[in-house]
Amino acid sequence: MVKSKMGTRMTWTAYIQQDGDDMILPLPDELLEQMQWREGDVLIWTMNDNGTITLTKKIKWYERMIRYIKEYKWGV
Repeated sequence: MVKSKMGTRMTWTAYIQQDGDDMILPLPDELLEQMQWREGDVLIWTMNDNGTITLTKKIKWYERMIRYIKEYKWGV
């Protein structure tokens, strides 16, 4: 866990494993629960200047719309 001026930020270290011709990145259950990621979610990889990788969930258009509506309290 890393604390910053913007609040508490969780960090994890994961190592890529090879399975035949496939590369697998096992993610800890705690991370999946915290991020509310599920099997089938599309994750976007961002390579950072310091050599780390940031993963973010690609949000479907309708999920984005629901968040927008809830944020502005338009009644969902």
